[in-house]
Amino acid sequence: MSKFVIECPQCGKFAEAKTGFFARKKIDCTCGYTISVRTDKLTSRECPHCGNMVVFDQSRGEQAKCPVCGEPINTQAEQTKMEEFSCAQCGVRLRTSKAAETYICPVCDFENDVRERLMSEKI
Repeated sequence: MSKFVIECPQCGKFAEAKTGFFARKKIDCTCGYTISVRTDKLTSRECPHCGNMVVFDQSRGEQAKCPVCGEPINTQAEQTKMEEFSCAQCGVRLRTSKAAETYICPVCDFENDVRERLMSEKI
């Protein structure tokens, strides 16, 4: 089972979550804030520097950093190499490399066909 790191939008602390736990859609942070996966503008991305899968608040823009290596994970250069779409099963917004054929949603473990999802959202 995959593990993900999620950043609390309230306090900025990071927590590790397994997909089974993460599928709850709401995660309680140690600061008392309840992270709502659907509404807190969260997205997941593999860190281009260390390879860890990181779930973070994309509204932080280029200030978003990988909790493991501390490198930026949401720079403009990285964003131009990415595609964004909604998961076909749960609707959470996902971002992945333009070259990816499939992408497994970190929220519901559904395997999305990236090209199919992109085409359906253009319609």
